[in-house]
Amino acid sequence: MVFVREMKEEKEGILTTKDLFEKVWMYVSNLEQLKTVIPKLDYAIHSSYNISIIPPDAIFKAVVNTGGSEGTYIDLKLLSNGNSYYCGTIKTLEDDMDAYIYMGMIVGALTLTADSYLCINNERF
Repeated sequence: MVFVREMKEEKEGILTTKDLFEKVWMYVSNLEQLKTVIPKLDYAIHSSYNISIIPPDAIFKAVVNTGGSEGTYIDLKLLSNGNSYYCGTIKTLEDDMDAYIYMGMIVGALTLTADSYLCINNERF
């Protein structure tokens, strides 16, 4: 896979939830396969809680949720040692079937990218 080389980190150090969100979102938001759906998003923001994580047992989870007042969200979390660390949110103001379908496409791309990133860089952290 091409992105394997692109995601390999050269420096050792601590990975934070903000780092993970930004690296994964930068890659996913530029995918050719998502070029028609990314412009439909209202925002993509990382969590204000910047928690250091240890990836060996980390599992990335992205879930599509109905917004409380409007729109559709993707909540991004990292699960590790029985803990859940919030990484960020992606939102669209749309809430019809098409919105759920394209948000599902984004969730698939986020999950593969984040899992690959964590696996590729496992020895770095």
